[in-house]
Amino acid sequence: MQSDGDKLWNTTIGTTAWLFAPTFDPAIVRPECTGVELEPVRLPHTVKTLPYNYCNENEYQRVSGYRREFFAPKEWQGRTVLLTFGAVAHDATVFCNGRRVFHHGCGYTAFNCGSGPNRCCWAKKNVVAVRVRQREDLNIPPFGGQIDFLTYGGIYRAVSLDVKEPATCATSSSRRRPRAISASIPPQWARPSAAPCRPRSAAPPGAEPC
Repeated sequence: MQSDGDKLWNTTIGTTAWLFAPTFDPAIVRPECTGVELEPVRLPHTVKTLPYNYCNENEYQRVSGYRREFFAPKEWQGRTVLLTFGAVAHDATVFCNGRRVFHHGCGYTAFNCGSGPNRCCWAKKNVVAVRVRQREDLNIPPFGGQIDFLTYGGIYRAVSLDVKEPATCATSSSRRRPRAISASIPPQWARPSAAPCRPRSAAPPGAEPC
């Protein structure tokens, strides 16, 4: 979708055309992936489906990989390209065209990462890969305490791709600078010209002491 006002593209790439490997292989992140058996999947996705009558957390505590290709039109060049992940359980490392672009360590929060002008190939095919680690980590919630539920793992929410106009922050040189205070100039109340304060004993009769 393109808006004529702000030149915004938005597309959901988080449903089909994803490829999944139960065991992560570094070849998944490369633009040309060979020698790795990949399974077509749809999102949301779990790395391991368990039967209702059998529960073993060791079945899904592994390191898996996802891969998705997308085409970047030349009109996107010079703009900000953002990938937004609704949630990835539980430790995710995102790659674009073989380069590591982002790491997120929480399975219950969304995050976005920029593909960047130096990572996207304009008017060509691009590859997004995600290394997903589902093993327990004391530094990632909900691990570190006592839990009585299975945490599962995988990309279990949608992934969207947004293209926006680059944001800039302009500064004004005419902004008034704060006046510098010199330590060699005493304040008004400490200058010799200031009226001295009489001690209580020296105050004239009927006058309020200072």
